[in-house]
Amino acid sequence: MQIQSDGSLLVREQITFDFSGDFSGAYRDIPVRPGEAIDRVGVSEGTDEYIPGANTELGSFGVPGSFGVELGSKRMRIVWHYRAENERRTFTISYRFRGLAVAYDDVVDVNLRVWGDEWPGSLGSLAASMQLPGRAEWRRD
Repeated sequence: MQIQSDGSLLVREQITFDFSGDFSGAYRDIPVRPGEAIDRVGVSEGTDEYIPGANTELGSFGVPGSFGVELGSKRMRIVWHYRAENERRTFTISYRFRGLAVAYDDVVDVNLRVWGDEWPGSLGSLAASMQLPGRAEWRRD
């Protein structure tokens, strides 16, 4: 995550799958609360940029190398289509998250859930980092 000077976050997620069998699609649900918004969504794999406009229905088929975005009342769903069989693949999901950073007199709260409870399976590993828009200074009054 990279916090911008306007308070928005530029998010870049790398999701790696170890496929066992034949697969053609994946999705990522991102919780969105009132006052928050997500835009500038992109999906890529290595240097290949996926094309927007694909079907977002779970279980649907789409052209490999395409993705779609669907906004629900409490989440944004990103669905991407590919062809994979018995291999490891890493996909990059990128987006801008607005309305997530809340400033108070003494602190800015960035309450981003990097992993939610909507996944029934286990997670092998998770790493998250945040970059500030400039030097963060601490002072005692």
